[in-house]
Amino acid sequence: GFALDGQVNPQDLVKLFKIKPSQEGGAAGSDSDDEIGASLETTSTGFVTLMRAGERAISEQVILFSLSTTASSDDWVVLPAPEPRAMIWENVGMPHAQMQTRKKLGAGICFFGVLVWSMPVTGIQYLFSEAGLKSWAPSAVRFMWRHALPLYHMVMGYLPVLALLALLILLPYVLRLLAVRFESRKSKTDVAQNVLLRNFLFQFFSLWLTVFSSSIMDSFKQVVDTPSCSAFILGRSIPKVSLYFTQFVIARIGISLPLLLIRIPAIIALLSRNKPEPAYCIFETEMTNIAIVFVIGSMYCVVAPVIMPACLIYFALAFGIYKWLFTHVYETEFDCAGELWYSIFNGLVGGVMFGMLSVCGLASIYA
Repeated sequence: GFALDGQVNPQDLVKLFKIKPSQEGGAAGSDSDDEIGASLETTSTGFVTLMRAGERAISEQVILFSLSTTASSDDWVVLPAPEPRAMIWENVGMPHAQMQTRKKLGAGICFFGVLVWSMPVTGIQYLFSEAGLKSWAPSAVRFMWRHALPLYHMVMGYLPVLALLALLILLPYVLRLLAVRFESRKSKTDVAQNVLLRNFLFQFFSLWLTVFSSSIMDSFKQVVDTPSCSAFILGRSIPKVSLYFTQFVIARIGISLPLLLIRIPAIIALLSRNKPEPAYCIFETEMTNIAIVFVIGSMYCVVAPVIMPACLIYFALAFGIYKWLFTHVYETEFDCAGELWYSIFNGLVGGVMFGMLSVCGLASIYA
C-alpha cells in the first residue's frame, strides 16, 4: 500500500477510497458516508492497502487530484507505506504542518549545536589533558609520575581520547531523543537516516576542532578570509595531530569493538536471572563509527602512513565482529531497504575530499 501525509479529512477518505467499515471496523457496514466520517477522528496520516502490485505502482506515480471538500489539497503527500514494525505509532497522529515546523526547529537546534560544539569538545579534552589533570588531580598525577611512569604516559596519552569517545557515544542518544520526542518523526527509518546524518556531521566537526584547535566559527572565518589558502591551512594543521588520531583509531580497536562483543545489558540481565532483551543493531551509530575511521584513514594515508596498519586492523576486526553479530546475535527490528547507504555515502565522499584537500595543501608547502 501507500501512505498519505497531510491534513486528511475522514469524509474525503470515505469518498475517495470507498471505505465501508463495519461496526467492528471490518470491511462491510454502514452505507452512509457522513455516518462513517462522523465515527472517525481527523488525522494527518492515512494508510491505504491495495490488492495488486500494479495498482500500487500507479498510485505512487499519479498526481492526487484535489477534492472539493479539502481546503488545502496541496498538503497531500503520497509515499510508499513503511513496514508496520518500522512505524512509531505514538507519533502517527502528529499533524503534518506541525511536524514540518518541528523538523525545522530541530535542524536549527542542531546547527546551533554544531556552532557551539567546540565548548564541550575542547572542555573535555582540556579537563583530561596533562595540564587539566595537574589542576584538579595533582596528587594522582604526582603519584603516577613517581611510582608508575609507564601508567603516567599511558593515561596522559589516551585519557583525552577516551573522554572524547565517551562524549561521542552519548551523542546519538541525544539526537535520537530529539528526532523522536521533539520532531515527532513517524518512522524508525526516517529517524535512523536523520540521526545518522547528524551524528556523522557532529563527529566530523569534532575532527575539524582537533585539527584546527579552535572553534568552528574561528576556523570557518580563517578559511573564508583566505579561501585560496584553505588547502595550505589544512596541510599545515593536519600533520600536527596525526599521533592523536592514531591513538583514536587504536582506542576504537581496543575499546569500541570489544564492547560490541561484551554486551553489558545482556550480562546484567543474566546476573539478575532475567531473560536478556533482543539485541538490535543501532545502524546510525555503528555506520558512523566505521565511516569516521575511514575518513581518518583517507586524511592520513599520505600525510602519516603509519596510521594505515591501525586502520587495517580495525576494519579486519570489524568485519569479523559484525559478521558474527549479524549471524548469531542481532535480530531484525525493521528494514531500512538500503536507504541509509545514501546518507553515509555522501559523508564518505565529503571526508575523502577533505583528505585530498589536505594532501594538496601539504604538497604546496613542500613544493
